[in-house]
Amino acid sequence: MKTGGRSRPLLRVRGGLVVVAAATAMLAAALSGPVAWATTAKPDLVVLSVSPPPQLVDPGMTFPVTVKVKNAGSAAAGRSTVGFFLSKDKLRGSDLPLSGKASVGRLRPGRTATVSAQVTIPKRTRHGDYHVLACADIARRVAESREVNNCRASSARLHVLGTSSYALIDKAVKAGTITEETALTDKVFASFGDSRLPSIYKGDDKGVIDSTILGQVRDEWSSLSAVTQAKLLPFFQLPMYQGSWMEPAAAPSAAPAARSSAGTVTATGPTPPCDKNVPTTDWAFVERSHVKVWWQKRYPGDHDRARAVADAIQKVIWPKLTGLMHKAPLLDGGSTIGCRGGDDRLDVVLALNGDAASYAQDYPNPGCKATPSYIVLNRGESRDTWAHEFMHAITWTYNVHAGCMNSAPPGGYLWWVEASAEWAVDYVYPGDQEEHTSALAFLMDPQKSLDTWLEGRLFQYGAYLFPFYLAGPRRAGASIVPAIWEATRTYDSAVAAIDHTVPGGFDKVWRRFTLYNWNKKPVDIYRRWDGLPYGAKVEAEPAYGAGNFFVDPLKVAHLAAHHVDFKNFAQGIRSGTFFNTFEGVGTGAATMALVKFKGKAWQQKDWTNTSKWDFCEPLQELVVVFSNASLSQSSVLQPSQSPSLSLRRTECQQRWAGTFSGSLDTASGQIHAEWSGNASYVLDGPGSSVAFFHIVGGSASATVSDSQCGSGSHTFDLTPPDYVTTFEGGAGNVEIRFDTGNYKVLAGHSDPSVLVCDYDYSLPWFLDTGSRPFANGQTTLAGTRNYTNSEGTTFHYEWNLTATTGPS
Repeated sequence: MKTGGRSRPLLRVRGGLVVVAAATAMLAAALSGPVAWATTAKPDLVVLSVSPPPQLVDPGMTFPVTVKVKNAGSAAAGRSTVGFFLSKDKLRGSDLPLSGKASVGRLRPGRTATVSAQVTIPKRTRHGDYHVLACADIARRVAESREVNNCRASSARLHVLGTSSYALIDKAVKAGTITEETALTDKVFASFGDSRLPSIYKGDDKGVIDSTILGQVRDEWSSLSAVTQAKLLPFFQLPMYQGSWMEPAAAPSAAPAARSSAGTVTATGPTPPCDKNVPTTDWAFVERSHVKVWWQKRYPGDHDRARAVADAIQKVIWPKLTGLMHKAPLLDGGSTIGCRGGDDRLDVVLALNGDAASYAQDYPNPGCKATPSYIVLNRGESRDTWAHEFMHAITWTYNVHAGCMNSAPPGGYLWWVEASAEWAVDYVYPGDQEEHTSALAFLMDPQKSLDTWLEGRLFQYGAYLFPFYLAGPRRAGASIVPAIWEATRTYDSAVAAIDHTVPGGFDKVWRRFTLYNWNKKPVDIYRRWDGLPYGAKVEAEPAYGAGNFFVDPLKVAHLAAHHVDFKNFAQGIRSGTFFNTFEGVGTGAATMALVKFKGKAWQQKDWTNTSKWDFCEPLQELVVVFSNASLSQSSVLQPSQSPSLSLRRTECQQRWAGTFSGSLDTASGQIHAEWSGNASYVLDGPGSSVAFFHIVGGSASATVSDSQCGSGSHTFDLTPPDYVTTFEGGAGNVEIRFDTGNYKVLAGHSDPSVLVCDYDYSLPWFLDTGSRPFANGQTTLAGTRNYTNSEGTTFHYEWNLTATTGPS
């Protein structure tokens, strides 16, 4: 605090003695009234805002957090760090720390800084709802005027998912505690929030967007006992009719039987009886020309919600999706068939509570596919879920080529059913962004196959990013989605339908899609198209110094990818090499890269057919994406040696590339050899009076004529260090191999078992220009040279080369 004028020290030190300054003045002030004591100006760091976290996360998941930090004090603040926590109550206390921090530079008084960090949920986090708490100057390196106002919590909460009910039930089956049939029944109870579910199997089901369990029940219906059929049959009835799971009959009806033409009794599918073709008096509906929305009178507020659902479907969802798909939900025949809403319109029922998941279900007879359907909604769901389930009502109309629409994986169409329905949410309501939570779940598991089905989890919903990518900016190419659905009539899986519909198939688009899943500059297209803040999970080390760094283990399943991010390089790294052993490892293998040199723009590279990449300048960041576009579910690509990045503190050798040729003749006339080719060279080393260049790659052809040992010719690759080739020609057998820096020729008899010539000699697979080419900074090098060695062998060289710099 200042009282006016420039502040001055109250004590001065002279010659080691402390002298009281202006003592008389201070004494007079003390006698006349209170003293205004000067205070030191200090900074005060506060967090102004915290970005909304994703709604649902799994333990171990990583996501970005952006905060705005302000210096509200009266002095500049030095560099500081923002730390992050999970908090139940928004207050700093016994909170759970998150890995990941954000660095804040120096801040002058009144200035703000917006910074971001990638934070990770600890794997052992208990499920539940949390705020993200951000605290400025978490390391306490800045002396502030106030130290108790550094933290702020996100307004929205995230939910850390726990073990789902399905997972608990599956665990019990595996342990032998319950049978598969009991597990199926319990999963139905879990999906509908039925109180008959044993409490030990009640898990965290907030991650279940909608349920497909009734499809599994239908597929297994004929194998279920009569008791189980009686328990499950009411779930196939519309909720507002007597005999349904919500309006149970006095005595539940057993599954009906049908007689075949031969007069024997055969099991039918789950076709519930319609004992009374009138909804109970507990229900009412709101109607529009396309849809009837049913609501329960015991929840008076649902009347308004039913109107909102009806209007959204009638005015927005129906026209957008039927206009795109060129199909509408099939008429359900309710005007003639009992217990189907009383007319042919689509029935939507507000019935479910709690965590019970909404669903769109087919009617039996025909059922399975190419069938009318109805929608049952959780009363608390948003319009995004309404759009998701309506897309299901459309896709139920397709007569898929193989099996049923939602038969259990692997294979089939089920993952695509959910991915395209989640994509429809973005198509109908592009500004809502609820689908981003699903995208995060998908991006956090890039090593899982696109057609993976994880019951009770969000992965398959997040696969909507694939049609989102195909549709392009502003969803201009959205017609690709109905085209793929049309192809399901012909192909026995959604993957095959996509491969035959998308130009170039997976072989062309998969490598690009997995690269774009990085979703950071320079390929941050999801951010630019839709504001998606998340990117693919990557493998990375904290820092990289000189040495070799391996991508290990690298195993890429079909329609999956592996992302690696090399950054935080040590000072002094000047060159290096990336060895891409994934190149050519199998069908579908592709490698994409993003390269950022210091002070330069990002470069995008396709290394699918590149085994080695050299760089000769300071590297800032290197992102490598390995992908597998194979459609075969058994495909797993794994190189015999792991890809690696070799980092060096030394400068690169100068490279030259071009054509060369030469010949030699021995003094006796016994041997004549000629060679030519295309190659890359490096200078053997500075300081020599003669410039020798050795080959580091290329191809060549050679012809050897030996009057005593035979002759031969061959074209081969010049790739050190261990190239070996054997060929036959002329009168004998000639082997050319690499040995101690030169390609040796061993000449033998026409009968390989007889070695006539027991010597070898060197073809000079190096370039001897006879002079140093760098004195005047040449960028081209061409010429000829002839000379004779001490043994009388004459040599002739010709070359035409161009200097190359940077990565080869």
